[in-house]
Amino acid sequence: MGVPRQAKASLFRARKVGQPPCVEALQPEEQSSSHYELLDVPSTASTAEIQAAYKRRALATHPDKGGVVGEFQRVLDAFQTLSDAARRHLYDQDVQQSIRRASTRLATEIPRDASNCSTGNLRTCCSE
Repeated sequence: MGVPRQAKASLFRARKVGQPPCVEALQPEEQSSSHYELLDVPSTASTAEIQAAYKRRALATHPDKGGVVGEFQRVLDAFQTLSDAARRHLYDQDVQQSIRRASTRLATEIPRDASNCSTGNLRTCCSE
């Protein structure tokens, strides 16, 4: 059983910028923005607000307007998910489950004396 690709990337980024892996584990992933963040709307946004945000983001990211295909596709996927009530409900449930799983995982993986990380004593924090 190998290390997941996302974890490898996280460790690589941590080493690349000179941060220990345990500090990187406490920081959110840059690529994992939620559909709400992608459209720049709150999680309580109405369907009309989501549609207006989609139009703004679609214009900014559309390949014909100088945007990147991948980014436009992410915006389109976010809109399709959040504009459909059933899909939005499932998405919100999945996000909540992911948050619970991540917090449980971090609670078991963070060094016992993680308070040293916040005080700057990374040698104590990351040594086992």
